[in-house]
Amino acid sequence: MLKATINASHRWTDVDNSTCPPNFVSGGGGGGGGGGPSLAAHGNYVVESARHSVLYVDVLKAASTTVKRMLKATINASHRWTDVDNSTCPPNFVKTTSNCWTAGFMREAFDLRFTFVRDPVSLFESGVRQAWAMRPSYVGGNRAALFPTADAVLDAQLARYDELRNAAANSSSRMTISSSRPDLLLKAPPPRGNSTAGSAAWSDYTNYGNRGLWLNEHLQPALWRLAGGVTADDVPMTEIVNWVGRTEQMAQLWPEVTGYILESVAAHNGANKAARLHERFIALGHRNSRAGDAAARGTDPSILTADAVRRMCESDLFRAEWHCLGYQLPPECQ
Repeated sequence: MLKATINASHRWTDVDNSTCPPNFVSGGGGGGGGGGPSLAAHGNYVVESARHSVLYVDVLKAASTTVKRMLKATINASHRWTDVDNSTCPPNFVKTTSNCWTAGFMREAFDLRFTFVRDPVSLFESGVRQAWAMRPSYVGGNRAALFPTADAVLDAQLARYDELRNAAANSSSRMTISSSRPDLLLKAPPPRGNSTAGSAAWSDYTNYGNRGLWLNEHLQPALWRLAGGVTADDVPMTEIVNWVGRTEQMAQLWPEVTGYILESVAAHNGANKAARLHERFIALGHRNSRAGDAAARGTDPSILTADAVRRMCESDLFRAEWHCLGYQLPPECQ
């Protein structure tokens, strides 16, 4: 069966990262590749279909839009729709999250539990461009630029993490307004809802969290979503997924994912529909590589300089990414 092939091929088999999820969630820090930052566990966005036995764990800027469009078109699955009991989801949820269900339920209900990851530097640089598109004031717009280069975004993000980590570790000390609620700042935003409680929770996050850990959610590293993202019984999603693809190998891996899903479509909706969808989705034109970025280094403001890449590699917030996800350190850090 394809499921067996997927499990054997892509379940974290290329590196010894057995200590990464626990260290990441609890804040192992320290030297070496396994230590990670101290961040509160949270629910991560997922897309699922129990009928087709598929669960996708969302990692922003790692082909997530491509994957979500495919899932919506083929099996009508999205963040905002679920075909299983969602009564255990957080109150007023708007998007389905990993903490809706227990680890045991997920393993039983979804044969394919997959995600994609991406070179950490490339992912961050793509997140910078997304943040600029969403917040023009970051690069100028009608106001003075707040973060005119990727280096400036990185330095601000690292400084914010250090500030909030220290505030959370010493909550009795005098804090600035930006770190006066570490209980909120180190967590993902609550779901927006119409209830009084939901509105109050979102107001809290808007007042504090938006000046909290992340300048923009697209800057979040993959491990924050995969190891910090947990089930209802606090199992990291790194222990749930059974297929992990790299966007750098997207063209080769895409037929595996779509083929599995289209087999299910054929079984449930007929071979004709599966054949039509096959023509639309089996091929993929995709670029997620740093190959073209190197030439632009020093001229494109959205590309990190060599010094900034080294700061990223050495930072508590990002340094676990390469080892835990099986990527080679960039040349700037070797």
